[in-house]
Amino acid sequence: MALVILGKTTCGLCKCALAKPESIFAFPSFVGNELDRLWPFNDAAFHYSCLIGHPNGYLAIKRLEEQNKAFVNKLCAICGREIKVPDDYFNIGCLTESHDDPAYEFNYFQSQKSCLIIWPRLNDLQRI
Repeated sequence: MALVILGKTTCGLCKCALAKPESIFAFPSFVGNELDRLWPFNDAAFHYSCLIGHPNGYLAIKRLEEQNKAFVNKLCAICGREIKVPDDYFNIGCLTESHDDPAYEFNYFQSQKSCLIIWPRLNDLQRI
């Protein structure tokens, strides 16, 4: 989650100090691609009013909600079992918004590393 020090941290959009906790929206690190249009929201904090006034503000909130929903249950996409060992956990965030992109099917993919290494589709994922 973005670190916010009231009165010191500035809004990622208007650059004014964030002072009122109830008017702040802070994002965690949730965008992995610097070329993604939502990269400026990654690990950053904003005045809520600035965020919703930005053309991509609602989309950033929606993407974060999507990711949180996708990773609520730690179920392996390969074997279907719950992933209980943190060191055996592998996940991918949103790779693309385009349904036509071959990478789309791997959005929010999660698995056990131990399953991933024997998965027949690993080469498909690596080509993305």
